[in-house]
Amino acid sequence: MKKNWSWYLLFFLSMGILIGGASAYLYQAAGKNFSTIYLISKQVAFWLLWFLMYQPVFVLTHKINQTRFSKKLQLGLHILNGLITVFIHYIFCFLIWYYVVMPTFRDNYAKPLPYFLVNIPDTMGLSFIIYGAIVLARYVSNYYKKYKEEELKSIQTAEKLAQAELRALKMQLHPHFLFNTLHAISALMHKDIVIAEKMINRLSDLLRYSLKNTGQQLVSLRQELEFLELYLEIEKVRFQGRLKVDLNIEAESLDAEVPHLILQPLVENALKHGIAPRAKGGMIIITAQQVEEMLLLKVYDNGKSMTATHFAHLKEGIGLENTRLRLHQLYENKHQLQIDNCQGKGFEVSINIPLKILQVNEYQSVNS
Repeated sequence: MKKNWSWYLLFFLSMGILIGGASAYLYQAAGKNFSTIYLISKQVAFWLLWFLMYQPVFVLTHKINQTRFSKKLQLGLHILNGLITVFIHYIFCFLIWYYVVMPTFRDNYAKPLPYFLVNIPDTMGLSFIIYGAIVLARYVSNYYKKYKEEELKSIQTAEKLAQAELRALKMQLHPHFLFNTLHAISALMHKDIVIAEKMINRLSDLLRYSLKNTGQQLVSLRQELEFLELYLEIEKVRFQGRLKVDLNIEAESLDAEVPHLILQPLVENALKHGIAPRAKGGMIIITAQQVEEMLLLKVYDNGKSMTATHFAHLKEGIGLENTRLRLHQLYENKHQLQIDNCQGKGFEVSINIPLKILQVNEYQSVNS
């Protein structure tokens, strides 16, 4: 309110001038000889007094509204407060009109008591309407403020819920991945202790990197690929030369924003269902490129072909299901997740998400 006092002053002053001018026109049309300046001065004084009183009325209205009284009692308090406020306003109007305005613009005028009484009906009637309008404006303002607060609270609650759901989905991925890696290390301990130790070191690096970004839901593609490369180093050791990886990453896309751990479960699926069943292994191709206003991510493997039943089962697996849920939480209907069996020549998962290039300050925030 305090910031908008000049606009309120302009409103009340304009009302005084407009109504005063209209009154002068109506009196002249009726053949009554009243000075235009005198009538405008009266109305300006009337409305400027309301400018001085509207803020106290606002405060009193708010206090009455905050009470725990019944609606009927609150209405009674508003009426009583309105009568007192309107009467006080009229006393000041009378004093200004009779002792300032009239001596300045008129030579002949009535004595105080008759002048006081004759102006009561019109003046106090209009004042009570103005008082009611101010009270109504305060109620509307209060309800609008409450509506905006509830709307903000609802948005914040939805965001917190979405964040909690995303964290839960991510937590499902970590033990799943750790179990597979530890199982591979356990198997290697009986075959090649040097390679097993190398895998433990890589796992340590990967877990350190993962813990560093635990609270991040969104990271740059560059960060996501750094994490993925640590993971793939472990898998390359486990597959002992049977795994080839081709990263086909568009340089302009490295600073694009992506969900954290969005690629790892897709690569894990490719390894488990496509590469591992083949004695000679295979290749995984990871692609990232900008397509118009979208970022296209692909994970393709040239592994073993799948039956329709196996393909349907894979589509409902934990990795793809979590990916599907996370994308929906983050982008709602502004994304695409496509799964293709490639007609027996491999398996490909494509993700299309809105393109957002992280600026320097945003990138630093993500890394902090």
